[in-house]
Amino acid sequence: MPWVLGLIVLLGGLLLAVQAVRAQGGEGEPGITVERVTRASNAEIERMLGRIEARPAPEQKMGAMCYDMCMPPPVTEYVCPVCGEKTLYPVPENQWSTPLNRLEGLRRLQAEAQVEAGKRGASVELDEQAFCRKCRPMAVDEPASVLVVRLPDGRETRTVVFTEDDLRVLRDFFAGRDVKVGSQDDETPLKRSLPRLRSLLGMAE
Repeated sequence: MPWVLGLIVLLGGLLLAVQAVRAQGGEGEPGITVERVTRASNAEIERMLGRIEARPAPEQKMGAMCYDMCMPPPVTEYVCPVCGEKTLYPVPENQWSTPLNRLEGLRRLQAEAQVEAGKRGASVELDEQAFCRKCRPMAVDEPASVLVVRLPDGRETRTVVFTEDDLRVLRDFFAGRDVKVGSQDDETPLKRSLPRLRSLLGMAE
């Protein structure tokens, strides 16, 4: 029957295609594994640090200094991203300097740093549990977030005391820049921040 002959031809073609793919891949050679990719990514981060250390520091550039900064409204309500509970904070005498106002600024920079870190197989996160009275019922009156940097191999470094500039350093490092861009578009050579950068990455010498 014609359809039987067609089926035989089709099966023969599929068999030849499978053999060709095996021949191209080299059955006896190891494939690309998650572990090998992870090691390569970690090595790339080390190479990026080495390049910054070896290159001459670029010239520092001043940013804009002649405009008024708009103060954000006071933030007093915290919604925990883990449990969904709300925690209310009283407005201090300086109503714009609530702990949550600082957290909002850190979140923006963390999001920028995470975009660049993700391209390298790493991550930059904020642990905000101290702000939630349900997750941390014994938390202090002025809580603070913890900076968590995770490398491609899963190694995690937690930094309790950190600044917005630390997040800028991480953002611009993972972006492959030689400079840290400040809040007013000023530029400072990343080479000056190498010891701090290595500490934030958990790669201190």
